[in-house]
Amino acid sequence: MNPIEQPRTPIGPAIEIEFKMLTSPEVLSAIADGTLLREYTIAAQEPRELVNCYFDTPCFALKKAGYTLRVRWDGDCWTQCLKVRKHAVEGLFRREEWEQRVDSGAPDIKAIPAGDAFDAVRTAFDTLHAVFVTRFQRTTYEIGFTQPPSISPTVLTMCLDVGSIETAVRSAPLAEVELELVAGPEAGLFEFARILQANYRLVPGNQSKAERGYSLVTTPVESPATPRLNAAC
Repeated sequence: MNPIEQPRTPIGPAIEIEFKMLTSPEVLSAIADGTLLREYTIAAQEPRELVNCYFDTPCFALKKAGYTLRVRWDGDCWTQCLKVRKHAVEGLFRREEWEQRVDSGAPDIKAIPAGDAFDAVRTAFDTLHAVFVTRFQRTTYEIGFTQPPSISPTVLTMCLDVGSIETAVRSAPLAEVELELVAGPEAGLFEFARILQANYRLVPGNQSKAERGYSLVTTPVESPATPRLNAAC
């Protein structure tokens, strides 16, 4: 193995516990402007434009091996994320992920730790290309509350995402609410989702953004037209 291809020291993946709900841009605006959100918000960030490029081989080797690989530009830096693909149950996702800053918009194999994930990416690395892109505005909130009878506070990250999923030949709109558990009992994640669903038109989403992107790419692409990641590329 070439020295520059050496994997990083093995580290355990982060475990993402996330609840996803689908909606419309109008409902996302209503949530952002509503009194309900102000009642539970600890902190909020300014909206950010995110561009995410997903990579795979012409035969979708990573997808078949159970992984998704994306590189994100958030306006300040590049971040690579490798996730284990798992199906959601009624909107709830539990996924292992490895996330790290990288130097450019191209996949960086050195940012992946040793193990099965590294082996899967290394095997496919020479034929990776951009398969689809997601572009969306994300507004992020830190949510906190205590759900009786628990005395442990629940802390969540809530993201309101609106934008599109794009392949070389077609696109689909994207409007989602994502709730990710940061601390506290998992029941609090479901409780806050229930509170939102009681007040707004939201339905659980069982497809990740990556799965929706792959669904737009129905056949392997022999000569892919690389989606434009950002204006600087």
